[in-house]
Amino acid sequence: MVPDPDKACYGLEYFCFEGDGLWESKDEDLIELAKRELIQIGLSQEGDVVDGTVVRQKKRIQFTTTTTRSMSWRSAGVGHALSEFAPCWS
Repeated sequence: MVPDPDKACYGLEYFCFEGDGLWESKDEDLIELAKRELIQIGLSQEGDVVDGTVVRQKKRIQFTTTTTRSMSWRSAGVGHALSEFAPCWS
């Protein structure tokens, strides 16, 4: 995905709802947030990030796990497909 072997590509995902503060943020502000968080967790340093892109995906299905194993994605028929790769999800 990254044609330069001296670079890496990170994808950061933020969970929000249409119309909330994150969703309504300017692209530049979200990219700055991502830069700060990459620095905070030690994946980059100031000045490392050379570019950023924001993609807002409406009504995305959120996959979550819980201790009760009552996972909402089962009803979407995804559980069976995932069970082939991770038996604990079956």
